[in-house]
Amino acid sequence: MGKYTVYREFTAHGPAVQALGLIYKRLEGGSLQSEEVMPLIVFTAFSIEAYVNHLGYALPGWKERNPWKQKIERLHDATGRSCDWGMAPLDFAVEVFSIRDKLAHGKPERMEVTFTASAEEAEEYLNHPDLTPGWFRTCLNLDWAKSSRERFLRLAAHLGGMFGHVQAHISHASGTKFDASKSDPDFPNLQLLEINPGYVLHLPPD
Repeated sequence: MGKYTVYREFTAHGPAVQALGLIYKRLEGGSLQSEEVMPLIVFTAFSIEAYVNHLGYALPGWKERNPWKQKIERLHDATGRSCDWGMAPLDFAVEVFSIRDKLAHGKPERMEVTFTASAEEAEEYLNHPDLTPGWFRTCLNLDWAKSSRERFLRLAAHLGGMFGHVQAHISHASGTKFDASKSDPDFPNLQLLEINPGYVLHLPPD
């Protein structure tokens, strides 16, 4: 029998990316409904910002509550790079956070079309895209959702790559190991059992 301290290296972006991966799995399996593109967009924004905070927390003066764009600029500054927000992969972050902000902070919009028709035809028009704000159409677009997976992966690979992180596909693996080097010298009989979940943002090979 031994005496153990059990600990886990927890990163907030890990479960966020895992949840996003499960949504993508349903999307690829054909079971995701168009109304569920909204949760995908929201968790994409969560995953991006959580990963940005994971990369930046060790930088001097890092403030995780700063605006997401300012934090991404800070990561680039720290590695001697500049941000090109109009080009891939950073344009994806702009698009995702723009939609997220509209979902969270948007004001009511009245979409109105006037035409001559029967009452039945007018009622059927209620579901017409003309009565939906342009930005919201993305929230129901399964084709956009499918294309977003690769765009998200490339953005994550770009951000992580600036700090030497390996590029690969989104995966979740966990391992358990003893690490004697982390044992407390004041308690030589105490071993540390590390349960380290390896949530890794990886880019598949071209």
